[in-house]
Amino acid sequence: MTSRSTQIRDAIVDRLLAMVDVETRQPFTKVTKAQTPTLQPFDLPMAQCFVIAETLTPDGDSNAGEPNFVADATIAVSIIRGFEDPDVLDGRIDADIDAVEASLLTDPQFVRFGQGALFESVERIQRRRLFHKEGETYFAELRTEITFRYAIAFDPIIPDAFAEAHITGKTPGPAAGHVVIARPAQT
Repeated sequence: MTSRSTQIRDAIVDRLLAMVDVETRQPFTKVTKAQTPTLQPFDLPMAQCFVIAETLTPDGDSNAGEPNFVADATIAVSIIRGFEDPDVLDGRIDADIDAVEASLLTDPQFVRFGQGALFESVERIQRRRLFHKEGETYFAELRTEITFRYAIAFDPIIPDAFAEAHITGKTPGPAAGHVVIARPAQT
């Protein structure tokens, strides 16, 4: 089964694939679900989406009942561009991230809450500018890190094959009763 953080990442990637460049109206050259360690000039402009961290903290008493957690999953969306004047490049990736955030946070299918929702809330959004020193040409990366919150419960697996119980009880009066309590057949 795919983790909830991976499901959220995949939903973001689906939206990135449908997006176009703010200025040129062309789609991103490449959209990946992981960080790309080595970038090639023909890959730019590139969008990357990956899970940075997932933190589980107890929901209620940590030592009472089955384990229940509040999960905070931080997912990064990076836009990487190159081949331009650094000032122009910085403005273009900033506009790209604005468009990504607006696309995600205004999409009613993505931010729906309640039954069947991917997450309960967006807890934090942080932007980071990364300037890589290695490579053939100048390029810049702007990363937005979005923290999504949701609940996780680990219900116990009970290997007991309880099928029925025989109980003998005494009722007031001369007649004694015998009752069989059976678990309904599972389908």
